Amino acid sequence: MSLLSTLQRLETTQLMRRLILLLALIGIVATVAELLLIEHSKSPVQWIPFLMLALAALSFGWVIVSPNALSLRVLQIVMVIVALSSAIGVYEHFMGNLEFQHEIKPNLAGWPLIWRTLKGGVPLLAPGILFQVGLLGLLYSFRHPDLKTAMAVSSRIMPRDAS
Repeated sequence: MSLLSTLQRLETTQLMRRLILLLALIGIVATVAELLLIEHSKSPVQWIPFLMLALAALSFGWVIVSPNALSLRVLQIVMVIVALSSAIGVYEHFMGNLEFQHEIKPNLAGWPLIWRTLKGGVPLLAPGILFQVGLLGLLYSFRHPDLKTAMAVSSRIMPRDAS
């Protein structure tokens, strides 16, 4: 069976879910490659994106191999952590640019300092890729059928008290 015929037989939601997964995996691989190319490993904090991307890849791998409620819940938790970790990167990039501005123009202050820091040599929003990967993972798991099945089973096992 060809890839095209497989894609044509999928329901729209299944196809979208697979494409979201593909985008997330491309983002992970491309980001790891970029981080390696720029030698983003000179300090312990620079290893955080590698750790986050590895956790994301492992979580996606688990969902691919064993799509069930547990693997999907773990994916959701990991994706929230990955997305939030991008804030650490934005902060670190901002502080690096700020430190550099203080070194080259020690008397600079106020909005001129902020503006130069935002436009500095270290890309301030580059860590946003972690946020994007996290959101793609959450989107992948949004209303996933395996989560609905697990909720239906658990509600039959432990029904809510009507009183």
